[in-house]
Amino acid sequence: AVVSTQSTGKYPMMDGQHLIVNGKIRERSVEVLFDGDGDGNSVATVVLEALLRCPIDCRSTLAENILIVGGGSLLPGITNRIREEIHALLAFSRFSALHGIKSFKFYKPNYPANIMSWVGGSIMGCVEHLHDRYISREFYLSKGPATLPDRCSLAPQLKDSTAIPGSPSRRTSSPYRDFLASSTLPPISNLTLA
Repeated sequence: AVVSTQSTGKYPMMDGQHLIVNGKIRERSVEVLFDGDGDGNSVATVVLEALLRCPIDCRSTLAENILIVGGGSLLPGITNRIREEIHALLAFSRFSALHGIKSFKFYKPNYPANIMSWVGGSIMGCVEHLHDRYISREFYLSKGPATLPDRCSLAPQLKDSTAIPGSPSRRTSSPYRDFLASSTLPPISNLTLA
């Protein structure tokens, strides 16, 4: 990575003092996202690994509908950097199964990106078709975090035998096609390309 001549940042603190951070430090702190961890995973490799775990016929569609959320998504140029890193990683044999993907498109969320995860969680909480995917606090406390279901899978999840009375009824199955055809899901058509 090339370190540019970023200006020094001056950040106000609650006590009236200012935290001054050198421009080189400000830029290098973000490089952690792209250098990878001990396993060689960076933000870009996580995106590509996620695509590899998806069915082949869904990969192109998912690659053209990437939404980056969280506080880190507010960094200037982060979307372009992730796109560049993804394209550079596609040259490695580890990701040869993704060579059929023509483009990666990133979208800007309708809400501030740093609260978009919360908004997504609140929408999931309101969608009746997903009530069979919830677990109660009591279930979590009794079974522990190792039994948490995979939320990325549309397969039926663990059934909570300690459902709270009065909570929405749980369906015994979640057919994939019913889920996709549901008109109760909010439209995401108002997103704009980043």
